[in-house]
Amino acid sequence: MSTDSRPTWLPAVVLLLSLAAAAFVFAGMTGEQNGNAIAGVAAVGMRSGVLAVLWWMAAAGLGLALTRFALPPTVRAITGVAAGGSASDARTSIDDFAIALGLGAALLLALDAWLGSLGLLVTARGALSWGLVLAGMGAGVFILRDAPLALARPGEGAADANASLIGWLAIGVAAAILLVAASVAPGWLWSSEFKGFDALSYHLELPKEWLLTGGRVSPVDGVVYSALPSFVESAFLHLMVMRGEPIDGAYACQWWSAIATLATALVAARIAARTIGATAAMPCAIVFLATPWTTVVGSLAYNDMLPCLGLATGWLLLLRALEEDGARLDWRSAAALALVAAAAFGAKPSALILAALPLLTLTIIHAGPRALRLAPVVLGVALVVLAPWLVRNQLAYGSPFFPFLSGVFGSGPWSEDQLAVFLAGHGPTGGIGERLGL
Repeated sequence: MSTDSRPTWLPAVVLLLSLAAAAFVFAGMTGEQNGNAIAGVAAVGMRSGVLAVLWWMAAAGLGLALTRFALPPTVRAITGVAAGGSASDARTSIDDFAIALGLGAALLLALDAWLGSLGLLVTARGALSWGLVLAGMGAGVFILRDAPLALARPGEGAADANASLIGWLAIGVAAAILLVAASVAPGWLWSSEFKGFDALSYHLELPKEWLLTGGRVSPVDGVVYSALPSFVESAFLHLMVMRGEPIDGAYACQWWSAIATLATALVAARIAARTIGATAAMPCAIVFLATPWTTVVGSLAYNDMLPCLGLATGWLLLLRALEEDGARLDWRSAAALALVAAAAFGAKPSALILAALPLLTLTIIHAGPRALRLAPVVLGVALVVLAPWLVRNQLAYGSPFFPFLSGVFGSGPWSEDQLAVFLAGHGPTGGIGERLGL
């Protein structure tokens, strides 16, 4: 078995140096290339970014518990036991930790949507918001105490120290750019996104409005996007409650998106390691993080990364659940797949096409058509996860899916002209051949 000659502290050192360099580069764009830029990034990270870190730590803790539930007993997250070792040899595999990030994020997003819709995230000055985070972190500490994290699968390693250094340097630079860009004022960067127009007009505006008007996730007059499931915006409300006010809390929301991007890179890397080989993991993460689209949407308070994380998490979960010869998909794994797919849809409804349908296809490929027998479980979990949105819309508009499916449920308070304008701006145009060409 090859061994990893890379010092364990190398990734942290590379990331810190890259953060400093990225701060200087971004500061140079404003004509203020000096040490104050580094201090400013550090201040944002310690004041607001740490809240996003805590949210994701809670998600990981909840996800570790869910991963143990979702995987069959023979491939449970305790890799030492699965390999025939004693209980004292138990380890949590890096694959299971990657799954836990996506699975736990899906659960915490659903909880934020439920609690936000009931107006409970702001109760007792945010005590429930903090309690939820602390409970998730506590679950993670409890599980990792008994089954510490194994940083590589058996047989994996990096024999070439130079290649490892170059790889970590590339990842460090890409991660540093993400985190520094997430530490500057919303709307300052990225002309391709019209200076973060979507983030300023509703991704951040909606949770600000909710916080200032009582803390309940609900439709907002004049903002049709408040009729969407708003799972990510509910998480942003959670962060703003923890921060205590919405303006500075916007930085925590940008850091949340950046961490979601890093989590997606990890899950994608683990898929590459399982399907291609261990040496493909780091290049996969580098390519994903270095893609300009990833940098832009990953450093803004956007919801685009959740469909990516949901799809990757579901795929890796399938690979883990079915890694033994003759293994069949059981109802627990199916429920976990439904959770990540429903949360991805709750984050961005286009995930129905971008994440849920690909996951269904992957499930049939890996588990066979017999997996469709679990459709009632999947539909039941999805309905429970999305219930806050469906009920909100029914009460506010008389249509659970407003402004979609108007042919079945009606167009609510909108006229036919209003509905036509919306659909023209948010639906496909042209024939199927033209759309495929695009």
